[in-house]
Amino acid sequence: MKEWAELIRSIADLLWPILFFIVLLIFRKNISDLLTRVKKGKLFGQELELEESLKRLETSTAVAASQIPATGEPPLTVGKESRDPQASDKILELAASSPKAALMLLASEIEKRLRVFMATSGHHTNLRDPSPSAIAAYLGQVGWLTKSMVDTIHNFWKTRNQIVHGHEATPDQVLRAIDSGMTILKALEAIPSEVNIVYHTGVPIFSDRECHEQRLDVRGLILETTSPGRTVVSFRIFPTTRTNYQKGKQVTWEWDMSKTWDASWYRDPDTNFIKQAWSGSTEFIGRHVEEV
Repeated sequence: MKEWAELIRSIADLLWPILFFIVLLIFRKNISDLLTRVKKGKLFGQELELEESLKRLETSTAVAASQIPATGEPPLTVGKESRDPQASDKILELAASSPKAALMLLASEIEKRLRVFMATSGHHTNLRDPSPSAIAAYLGQVGWLTKSMVDTIHNFWKTRNQIVHGHEATPDQVLRAIDSGMTILKALEAIPSEVNIVYHTGVPIFSDRECHEQRLDVRGLILETTSPGRTVVSFRIFPTTRTNYQKGKQVTWEWDMSKTWDASWYRDPDTNFIKQAWSGSTEFIGRHVEEV
């Protein structure tokens, strides 16, 4: 009996692969249909998810657009020198031939403007998470963006990620996302902020009122500052050890608190009059905005 059992077991081991292929041949059409339905069901689920994201994005965009101030003259915005004035035209032109590539370029432009805004306003040090959604949330907290615009940026990034990372999106769906993203760009342009432009570099700094004793470890950087409302233009001088500043370039608002200088004076490069530079100051280390 033991020999018979082992013989049956051996025959079964030999026959089950043959039986498997026979079943596969008989039911191959049914199996193919089942796999197709599973695949379609997955894709259909992704399509529904993307469509819901687009609807949320369009709804928040409509609300945000109604809250963007309509002014006859565009505000003086941050990052003007790093900003490509033809960026919108490039995005729209690219959208005609490659909507997904245009969406990625648009997202990059939005992220760049958010980062530059944070750096030029000096608030970048308050964020541990530098993602666009985190920056938008912070700008909403401090009152620079409306809640609807914060939601729109969050929804835009979610939709962008769905389209770029594997979701099946039609060209029309991608264009809908681009349309909402262009509204975000417009909103960012409408945020007024103080703008600082390099006016004079390498100004000699002195430790005495008569400007006889020059400080050799520091130079003065004069910035032309325009107020957020564009009504006030002033000139301020700050200590720096950096030597790469270029006249006419916009700079970020950054400081090195480990270096300080006490009361100092300088001769105004335009008038040659002696003026007090500062009563005490840490080092200005702002970057040109295109370096952000």
